Amino acid sequence: MLALIVIPTLAFPLPIQLAVNWLHGITVAAFSTLLVWLLLIALLLCATSALWPRIGHLKLGLANDKPEFSLFAWITMLYGAGVSAALINWSVAEPLHFLQENPDNILGTATIGTAENFRMALKWAFVHWGISAWACYAITGLGLAFTCYRQGKPLGISTALTPILGNTWAQASGGFLNIITLVVGMLCLWNILSLGIEQVRSNFLWLGMNTATLPVDPAAFVPLVVVIVVVVSSVACISSGPARGIKWMSIINVALSAILLVSLLGATSFSGLTIFFVCLTDYFVALPVLLTSVWRGNDLPASVPSQLQNWQQQWSFFHWTWWIPFTVFIGYFMARISRGRTVREFVLAAMLAPAFMCFSWLAWAGGTGMQLETTAVRGIELGSVADADKLLAIIQHLFTPIPSIFLLALTFCLIGTYMITSVASALFVIGSVSASGEVARSTRSQFMLWAVVLAAVTLCIDYFSAAAALQVIMCLSAVPVSLLVALLCGSFIKGVYMELGAKPARPPL
Repeated sequence: MLALIVIPTLAFPLPIQLAVNWLHGITVAAFSTLLVWLLLIALLLCATSALWPRIGHLKLGLANDKPEFSLFAWITMLYGAGVSAALINWSVAEPLHFLQENPDNILGTATIGTAENFRMALKWAFVHWGISAWACYAITGLGLAFTCYRQGKPLGISTALTPILGNTWAQASGGFLNIITLVVGMLCLWNILSLGIEQVRSNFLWLGMNTATLPVDPAAFVPLVVVIVVVVSSVACISSGPARGIKWMSIINVALSAILLVSLLGATSFSGLTIFFVCLTDYFVALPVLLTSVWRGNDLPASVPSQLQNWQQQWSFFHWTWWIPFTVFIGYFMARISRGRTVREFVLAAMLAPAFMCFSWLAWAGGTGMQLETTAVRGIELGSVADADKLLAIIQHLFTPIPSIFLLALTFCLIGTYMITSVASALFVIGSVSASGEVARSTRSQFMLWAVVLAAVTLCIDYFSAAAALQVIMCLSAVPVSLLVALLCGSFIKGVYMELGAKPARPPL
C-alpha cells in the first residue's frame, strides 16, 4: 500500500498534487460537517468523562496498576508526542495571517488595525491548536487504554473495538486496522520530516551558514544530515525505552520552549500574561459557536458567506484534515504511557495541559509578532518574511548579536528535539502495530526496518519535490481515520456502560 502511494507520487509529483488537491476540495465539501461533529463529540465525551465522578475515578488498568511516570514527565511526553516542530513556525505565522483576515473581519464585527482585532486573531488561532484537536487525541487514547487495560489485555486496536464489534469481528478486522494505522502513520512521519527539512534550511541561513559554500551539493546535504540525525536519534530513544529516551527528550522540549518564550516576553513591553488570559476568555466564551459553525457559500464569490466558506476551508478544515490523521498513533502512544492513571487524570493531562502549552506559544510568540507588526516598528516587516522565518526575524530584531545567535541556535535545537520526539513516539507505535499491536512482541529489528523506510522515502520525497503532494494525500486520510476514531468513541461509551452497569455477583447461599 505504501509503494502504491509513494512510487506514482515520486514519478509524477505535480500531476498527482493537482489531482489530490481537487479530491481534497471535494472531500472537505462533502465531509466538513462530519469532521466538525467528530471534534465536538470528542470534546463532549472528554468533558463528561472528567466531570462525572463515577467515570472520572475509574482507573486505566487493574486495581494494583501504578503509573509508570511522574506527573511532570508524563505530561511532557503527552505534549511532545502530539506537537511537531510546525508549532514553532505557525505560532507566529498564523496569528499574523489572521491579523489581516479572520471571520470577525469578514462579518464586520472587528476592524483591521484595532486592539479588538488583535484579540480575534489570537482567538481563531486558539481554535486550531486548542482543546478540540487535543480532545480527539485524548478520546482515541482513552478508548484504547480503558478497554484494553481494564480487561488486562495487551494494548491493541482490535482489542479496543471488542465492546462494539464483538470478539469475532474485532479479531477479523485487526490486521486490516493495523495496516491502515501503519500506512497513515508513515504518511504523517514523512510530512513531519519534510517540513523539518525546510525549517532547518531556513535556520541555516539565519545563523549565517551559507550552504552554497559547502563542498557538497547543498540541496542534498541538508536533507541527508537532518534525516540521519533525526532517525538515528529516534531509534536510540526507542532502544532505551519510553521511560528514558523519549521521556528526557520531551522534558528538554518543554525546557527549551520555556527559555525561548520567556526571552521573547522579557525583550518587549508586550503584556503577554494579560493577553493570554484575555484571549483565553474570548476563546472559551465563543467555543460553542466556534466548534459548531460550518459556513456555506453562494454563487457570489465576493459575498460574505462565500468569503467565510473560503476562509474556513483554507484554514479550519485544513487544520482538521491535518490533525486527524495523526490521531490514531498519537492516541495509541498516549494510551501506552498512561497505564495506572484515572480517566480524569488522563483527560485533563492529555487534553487541557498540551492545549495550554500551545496557547502559551500562540499568545507569547504570536502576540510578540503581532505587536511588532501593528506598531509599525522600523527595521522589520514581518509581512514580507516567509512563514518559516517569522520567528527567526523577530529574534534577530529584538536582540543584540550575541543573544540573537544564542536564541537562533536554541530555536535550531528546539526544531530538532521536537522532530526527534515526534518521530520516536510514532516509530514506537509503528513497531508495536507491526507486531500485531503488542508492544511486548515488537523488536529492535522492526523499529530499524521502519526507520530505514522512513529515511529512504523522506530523502526521495525531498529530491523529487513531492512533499506537497504527499501532504495532501495524508490529509485525505482524515475521513477513514475519523471513522475509526468514531468507533473508538463508541467502544469507550459501551465499555463505561458495561463497567458502571455491571451488577455485583450474588453471594453463594
